[in-house]
Amino acid sequence: MNEELNTIIKNNKKSSFNKFEIYFKIEKEFFFGDGNDPDQYEKNRSNFVEPLYQPNLTIDDGYCSLKDVIGNENELLKYYEDVLIKSKKYDVESIGVYFWMNLFIISDNRVIGFPWYDFYQEFKAVFDSFSENDNEIVFEDVEEGWAIRVFQDDTKYYFYQYDFDNPDDQESWVLIISNKNEFIDKMHYIKEDAEEIISYMLKNFETKSDLFPHQV
Repeated sequence: MNEELNTIIKNNKKSSFNKFEIYFKIEKEFFFGDGNDPDQYEKNRSNFVEPLYQPNLTIDDGYCSLKDVIGNENELLKYYEDVLIKSKKYDVESIGVYFWMNLFIISDNRVIGFPWYDFYQEFKAVFDSFSENDNEIVFEDVEEGWAIRVFQDDTKYYFYQYDFDNPDDQESWVLIISNKNEFIDKMHYIKEDAEEIISYMLKNFETKSDLFPHQV
């Protein structure tokens, strides 16, 4: 175990890995105005939006969970189809926000998120980093203050999230520890479920599937 990891373990409250969660973003409205015009985007926004189909899924704070979508894929498909129909209607090309996803690694009382990752390809890069990787640091990334490092030893993974711009801010520190086999098993299942849903979307789109930003 390297010195950096020893220091992290010594200075952080440890929590045990529980599960993954993936969420799909669900917007209530399609905005077809100029996002750089405050008058259109804020003051008179109601004149530049059209309601979007709201899937019959449990939606919490604008997101629905992957586990809720399983078996109800057609409801998410209807939402995505409506986004593509309206993007064509209003000739709006920048539509990625309507397809955002969130990935979380969760313990009993702590959460590690990936706030700058919005599409499945980015999640897949995280998952793939655990395949036949013998490095002490399995994965790491830094984006505008957010930072994550994943260490490993013979039996465990150590997920450490912190504020890169203010690394002494203890409020930002999160350390989640997982048994390797448990983590890999759960990662396999959520990866499989996510890719089945995305493949379903790509197969069943009636409008242009090349506008769908997620790939497996």
